[in-house]
Amino acid sequence: MALTLDGYSANEDGIVEIKLSTVSGSLKLSIPDERIKSPYDLLYPTLGEDGLDTAEWQGNQVQTGEDDEEGDTVKRKGIKLDIPRSALMTYVGKTVDLFFVTSGESGKTTSEPLRIKVQE
Repeated sequence: MALTLDGYSANEDGIVEIKLSTVSGSLKLSIPDERIKSPYDLLYPTLGEDGLDTAEWQGNQVQTGEDDEEGDTVKRKGIKLDIPRSALMTYVGKTVDLFFVTSGESGKTTSEPLRIKVQE
């Protein structure tokens, strides 16, 4: 399942166009539940060329697990990552790749990119 930004959809070229003048606060990147492999990982958003080594911006980390009523750690559902307006200001007039990174015991992996075009 593809990544999505709440309230936005991709055009026919697969690019999500963001008008910063309409953004107050943060964009929300929805993580598909099936992309969560372990309740013990961390997720965070990145902007840049490959999401890992050349990321130009990295967002806050979010736990993929939570405790249920019995005290067992289970995978969270409906995880959303914040991309603050301030992080997008650098990219006005440009197209940039948005990823999420999964970090855990088996190392780091990155999602496929969501291409966003940032406009004023």
